Amino acid sequence: MNQLHYNDLNFKNILQDFDLQYVDPCAGSDQLESLNLTASAYENQWLTDYGRFHRFVSPFWFFQPETVEELVQCLDRCDENSIPVSCRGAGHSMNGSSFPTPGGILISTIKLNQVQLSDSEYVTTESGVQVLELDHWLRQSGYQLPVVHDGGLSGPTVGGFISAGGFGCSSDQRGGFWNHIREIKFWQKGLGVSTVSPDDELFYKICGSGKPNGFILSAKLDIDCIKPVSNLSFPLTKRLSFQYVEHPRLIWFTLISPLKQQLMLRRSLTSLHIDFSDYWQALDPYQYVIKYLGKTTPSGFHDLKSDDLVAAGVWGKADSVSDQNLSSMIQKINSTASLHKNISRYWQSEL
Repeated sequence: MNQLHYNDLNFKNILQDFDLQYVDPCAGSDQLESLNLTASAYENQWLTDYGRFHRFVSPFWFFQPETVEELVQCLDRCDENSIPVSCRGAGHSMNGSSFPTPGGILISTIKLNQVQLSDSEYVTTESGVQVLELDHWLRQSGYQLPVVHDGGLSGPTVGGFISAGGFGCSSDQRGGFWNHIREIKFWQKGLGVSTVSPDDELFYKICGSGKPNGFILSAKLDIDCIKPVSNLSFPLTKRLSFQYVEHPRLIWFTLISPLKQQLMLRRSLTSLHIDFSDYWQALDPYQYVIKYLGKTTPSGFHDLKSDDLVAAGVWGKADSVSDQNLSSMIQKINSTASLHKNISRYWQSEL
C-alpha cells in the first residue's frame, strides 16, 4: 500500500469532507464482514467476492455514499487530486474486479438504492439496486423487467448487471439486458457526469465491459406490463434496501458463440463436463439463447454485432475445488475457447 499517498495533504482534505473509513483486514472489522456478506461470504480477515478464490489483505479506505450527488462530489474531488477509485456493488463477481486499487478508495454503491416508476414504459433506478429486488417491486404494480438473471436469488446490482452484459431465461425472446436500457447516467474521469444512450458509442463500451472506465450512477430501463393495476398513480418512488441472501457456493464457466454454432459448442462443453467431474460436484450443463433485436451487441460481450448468440457453460459446487484444480480447469476452458472461431468467454464467469 502506498502509505505516502494516503498521508499527503490532498488525501487529508478528502478525509475531512467525506465519511471515509479505514479498513484493515488483518485487524478484522464489522465493515469488512458486511462487505463480504453482500457476496454471501462469511469472512472478516480479508476482502473477497462471490467466488472466494481471490483475497485482498492490505488496508484500504472505504466510502459508502448515501446519494448519487454525494458520490459524484467524491469522484470529482478524487479526480482533481489524482486519487484512484474503484467500485463495488454486491461483489457478485468471481475475479476480484470489485477489490480496491492500491493507494485509492473503494466505493460501495449499495446505498444508492432509489427507484422511481415514472410511467407505464420505464423505470429509473440507481446503480446499487439489486436486479431481482427491482423486478419484485415492479411486479407489485403490475410490471416487470424484460430480462433478469437466472437463479431466483437477489445478488447482482443494476450497475453490475449492466457491466456484465446481463442475460437470462427470457433472452431467447427479449435479447440481452442492454436491449432494454434507455439511458445510463455515467461519470468519467476528466469529464464528469454525462447521459449515455444506445445511440452513443460509449454505451456499448459500458455494457458488457466487465469493469467500465468510469462509474454507472443510474439507469433508465424499459419495463413490460404484465397485469394492469387499477388506481395506480405515477410517479412511484421507493428505496429498496439491499437484501443479504445466502447463496450456495458455485462456480461456472460460460462460453458464448453464434447460435448457428451451438452444436459444436455443446460438444465441447460435454467434453469439459466429463473432464471436470473429478474436480467438483458437477451440475447439469446450461444454455441460454440470446436473440438479436437490432441493437448492436456490446463488444465486451461478443465480437459479432448482429447475430443470435448462445451462452452455454459448465458449473459445479466449489467447496472441494483446490487452487491447483481450478488452474487446470481454467487452462482447459481457455484452450477450448481458442480452438474455435467466434467463441468468447463470458467475463462475469471468469476466475
